[in-house]
Amino acid sequence: MKRFEGKVVVVTGASRGIGQAVALGFGREGATVVGVSRNLEETANIFNRENLKFISLPADLETFKRQDAEALISEIVRRTGRLDVLINNAGIIRRYPAVDYPEDEWERVLHINLTVPFLLSQAAAKWWILEGRAKAKLEERLKIVNTASMLSFQGGILIVAYTASKSGLAGITRALANEWAKERIKCKCRRSWIHLY
Repeated sequence: MKRFEGKVVVVTGASRGIGQAVALGFGREGATVVGVSRNLEETANIFNRENLKFISLPADLETFKRQDAEALISEIVRRTGRLDVLINNAGIIRRYPAVDYPEDEWERVLHINLTVPFLLSQAAAKWWILEGRAKAKLEERLKIVNTASMLSFQGGILIVAYTASKSGLAGITRALANEWAKERIKCKCRRSWIHLY
């Protein structure tokens, strides 16, 4: 039996790069993968070619609000009956000297990289606490995985908003792990996905 057979795994930013690779990794291990991104056609085609289970839920994360996160989680549960893993992977980077960093780009990077993962984690946890936990087997947990970056520690150059957002994401992960442990929600931060393959 495959490791994630029967599980539902949500991956934001699944249209390309790390998100697409992570989605395929879970799909090849038997999961039903829900991709959340603007354009998921390429990823859906790969899943179809390999006869893997994939659900496309296109979303514009630049305008994403709390009600959108709650609606997304509700739709996933309506269509699959469960939610086992949420992977907050979507992210953007904008390069400017710190002294000239545009405020609108700062807000954009922090919204997609920091606010959206929190809103989705919040919505997933709310569903789990109110409904999901009661339906789960005793040994199961809801798992939330956030994609951070080594630049959280190294700082980088010309990427002050990205560094701030990923440092914040690591901090949020620790805070949620502490607060939600009693609810059987496991929160982790990944700086590399290499160990999956």
